[in-house]
Amino acid sequence: MEYEVEGDLRFARDDSSMPLPGHYEATFRTRDGVVLERYLTDKGRAALLRILDEGRRVLDEREFTDLTTAPTLEHLLAAFDAEGGEGG
Repeated sequence: MEYEVEGDLRFARDDSSMPLPGHYEATFRTRDGVVLERYLTDKGRAALLRILDEGRRVLDEREFTDLTTAPTLEHLLAAFDAEGGEGG
């Protein structure tokens, strides 16, 4: 499966009661026309920006899974925690 980035990455400010001040979001479209909203960690956002700078707008399944999370703060926080253990 391939996922094409639609539009620009967006920053969404979170409510002050949330554990994050905000997060990044992206919209993707599959070849079948299915639109998917996903969240990005800082690492995922940086990697996606590099891909876009290369002139690519389509991610393969592995890139999509590795760089984005389901659009919930719980999934995003879990991804941040997992990345925190990766080291330098």
